[in-house]
Parts: sequence; structure tokens; C-alpha cells
Amino acid sequence: MLNYANLVSQGRAKAYGQPWSPEELEELMALEKARNLTRLEAADYIRNGIKTAEDYDKAVEKKFKPLGVEEAVKASAKIMIDYLKKNHLSVLIIAFLVASSFLGNRLETKNVERIVKEVDSLGAINRSSTTISNPHTFQEGITVNVPPAGGASLTVDGTSTLTGTTTITQSVDGLVVGGTFSTAATGTVRTIYTNSTGPKFCDSHTAFLYVKNNGSFAPSLVFSLGTSTTAVASTNLVASSTVATTTTTIIVPTASSFILAAGDVLTAIIGDITNTSASSTYYGNWSAEAGVWCQDISI
Repeated sequence: MLNYANLVSQGRAKAYGQPWSPEELEELMALEKARNLTRLEAADYIRNGIKTAEDYDKAVEKKFKPLGVEEAVKASAKIMIDYLKKNHLSVLIIAFLVASSFLGNRLETKNVERIVKEVDSLGAINRSSTTISNPHTFQEGITVNVPPAGGASLTVDGTSTLTGTTTITQSVDGLVVGGTFSTAATGTVRTIYTNSTGPKFCDSHTAFLYVKNNGSFAPSLVFSLGTSTTAVASTNLVASSTVATTTTTIIVPTASSFILAAGDVLTAIIGDITNTSASSTYYGNWSAEAGVWCQDISI
């Protein structure tokens, strides 16, 4: 049985389990003779695609350093592992096979074991059913796509910590819809929330309109809040409520239950009362936010 480790280390074989082709061997011997190189030195250049004396001269001029077999294996393993962390397992497998073919019929056991360990630590990626059992950070986020023939879900067991902004647009368990809105001008309808999914049952017993002063003078203003099929002024939740000058206020909307259909919006509008100090310069000293609890329904 041939000892390919020795053959490769002497430049007498291209890679583990792979001898030089007749053409490659001829190029190797020609380069070795033309530039007075050792067999191993010439072999590294041939493996890196530098096959003639002219190509060798250009590589030397550019201070190119060819990778040996071991270096190439380590570099390929690192590239594949880094790519796996950002992309898909299927691409890694293809790259692994290509690298294996290029470098020889087998990679070093320790490098194969390292790749397998990295794959196992991440779990399957880009599959219809995926379980990730070990801690992992997805730097580019997670997207759960809905396939044509069914739904998609993300199940998290155990304690979970979400440190960034998490937006939920649909939930059978319920969610609070709403958000902040600008107070920079009166008479302008502000769309706080648009229902982009199916119908929702909402309970305005849980609704709120919070108007906060930032510590500077802010004029008295009148706030209205409601729902509509389009971005127009509506007053079914808060008909008209005055917030006193510079006074942080929580406004409790009219208590009722209602259906927020797909496409419906939650809107707000502010108005100026008779106040000589109510210059638009001071409107921005107010911050405002509104919300209401809703639950997705199926009919």
C-alpha cells in the first residue's frame, strides 16, 4: 500500500490518494529544472495553478506564496465553516465535496472532524424542519417563511431573552397594536397602526393614549383617537380630550369591543385650542403613544 503522506510531503504525489497526472508531472519536472527548484517547491506551485516558468516568474515578482497541501486544507476548512455560519448547509456540502476533489480523495481526519463538530453545534439550516439545540447567534437574523402548501412556525422551549426590537404582527394569543405618533402639527391625521394580517378582536378596555411632556413648555392640545378603513380622522376610541399645558397625561379611551378588519388603521389627530402660546414651535415638546390589545380571529 502506498504511503501517500510521504509521497505528498516529498512532492511525488499531488494529494492524499491522488497521483500526478502525466501532464502535471511533465509540468512539474519542467518547472523544477527551469528554475532550479526542489521537487516539493515546484509541487506547491503546480498545485496552485502555476504551471510554467513564466507564470512562476510573475508569481515571484508579485511575492506570491503558494499554499502547501496542509495549508490549503486548513484554509478550505475555515472558509467552509465561516460560510456555513452565514449561509446554508447545502452549500457547505457542495463546497466540501469540491474541496475534497481538488485536494485529494480524502482530507485529514482532524479537519473533517472539526467541520463535523461545527455543523453539529449549529444544527440543520435551510430545512423544512430544523432543531438548533446549542446556543447560537444569528447575526443576520432569522426568517420563517411560509411555504406554498402550509404554514411555518418557530417554537422556542425554555427561557428566551430578546434584547432587540421584536415586532409581532399576528398572534392567536393576543398582542398590543399601536405605536408612537408625531405631534409636530395640528390637523394632520397620524396613522399609528395598519392591520396587515387577518381580522382582530380588540378590547378597548385595555387601550391607552399616553401624552408625555419632555420637561419643556408644551401648549394645551386636544387629542382624538379611533379606527377607520382608511387614514382619516376617527373618534370612536377618544372623541376629544384636552391635555393641559405641560402636563403628562394618560387618557383612557371609551370602553368597548370591536373588530379591526384586515387593512383597517388606528389613527390619531391633534387640534389646537384657544391658546395664545400654542405656537407650533412647542408642539414637539409633546411625545404621544397609543395602543390597544387585540387577538387574531379566524372568521
